[in-house]
Amino acid sequence: MLATRLGAIRGVKSVVLSREVTRVVPHDIGNGKRPCDHKSSQFLDCRPTFPCKIREEFPVIRQESGGKGYDFPQNWPSLLQVKGTGRIQSSASIPLCRAGILRRKWFQHHGGPHAAARRRASRIHSGKPGCDGSSRLSYLLMKRFGCFVLLLCSVLWIANRLHAQENAQQVPAAVISDPPPDPAYPATMAWPDIPSHGVKMYSVLYLASGAGPHPTVLMLHGFPGIEKNLDLAYSIRRAGWNVLVPFDRGAWGSGGAFSFTHTLEDAQASIDFLLQPENVKKFRIDPTHIVLIGHSMGGFVAGYATAHEPKVFGAALISAANLGPASARQRANDPEFWDRWNDNASRLVGTTAQQLVQEVDSDPAKWNYLKCVPLLKDRPIFVLEANDRNTSDNQALAEALRKAGNMKVTEQHMHTDHPFSDHRIAMQAAIVNWLEAITKARP
Repeated sequence: MLATRLGAIRGVKSVVLSREVTRVVPHDIGNGKRPCDHKSSQFLDCRPTFPCKIREEFPVIRQESGGKGYDFPQNWPSLLQVKGTGRIQSSASIPLCRAGILRRKWFQHHGGPHAAARRRASRIHSGKPGCDGSSRLSYLLMKRFGCFVLLLCSVLWIANRLHAQENAQQVPAAVISDPPPDPAYPATMAWPDIPSHGVKMYSVLYLASGAGPHPTVLMLHGFPGIEKNLDLAYSIRRAGWNVLVPFDRGAWGSGGAFSFTHTLEDAQASIDFLLQPENVKKFRIDPTHIVLIGHSMGGFVAGYATAHEPKVFGAALISAANLGPASARQRANDPEFWDRWNDNASRLVGTTAQQLVQEVDSDPAKWNYLKCVPLLKDRPIFVLEANDRNTSDNQALAEALRKAGNMKVTEQHMHTDHPFSDHRIAMQAAIVNWLEAITKARP
């Protein structure tokens, strides 16, 4: 220790300090910015100052504590209150390089155990510039800011891990890669016209590669059907399924007029199309494994059609709209309801928003998919939810199916919007995984 070195030299009567004085600074003068120069015996060097050279001599005093002797310059505390640079000289040429050590030893014996901390706090909060004021304050601010950034990064990392675990699922190869081509039965596309009540509906049929027969999905669009989920159709086809995408009457070029009742009839007409023997043979369809997938309004239609057609194997309902209760609730609570429905209806032929509302109000039980639960309790149902206006209805449907004894119901929630804008891959993976699961489970 520095103080021990000083005390070990006998006969030293005084030390001399040459320094440049500018102003009073915090007491922690020994922690200067620049390292101590052992060769020149310079022990402190703060910021640049206006030179005012002073040469003073301080008598050396000796303190006894615990059987150990420490020699300190008299009035050392007042010395520490002066900012400057200097060199301690004596007849023995004692280099006092670590002034901070000597200072701490002095305060331990003469200032009490907390004197240094009290002075440091008073100097820092006083706002005075100098070696320990602004620099230490900056250090403390940077330290606290660093801790805050570290804490924020930790919170974000934990949130990301929780989010990843919540939506963790294996992405099947069909979602992200193409299967090997089959030269004899390549994947292809057809566009058959589907008859429905004397009107032709346009459609697209995505045919899987291979001789088949292939399980087949009937994919139903929403109201008015801007999001058609064709990326999902391609992923399902790569997984070995056919996918039929019809466009309801009065929608997207199909003939006739649009209505909610017509969508139910059009879904049944599409099922009949897939079950016709000539189409089964032509398109290599497995008629025992027809699955309906619907999004929004299409989810309601898929649930209703599955409930009323025993030949349908199962259904996946993507953020399914419960048309009757949802429209009534939104009219009461959503000031944008009529603007939204008028805009949607304007893209359809032969209907208005007012006519559609009157249609669902005329028979509330028919347009509530909870009434279909008894007819769905024995078939695999996938309820896929999002953060939208349909979440509570979707959760109620899944719960009702479980209470009815459906052991094949699957429920999953994704933190995204109604079209699954930033979860398209996750949505496709969930659907394809579910399709593969029910394919393996079928007798």
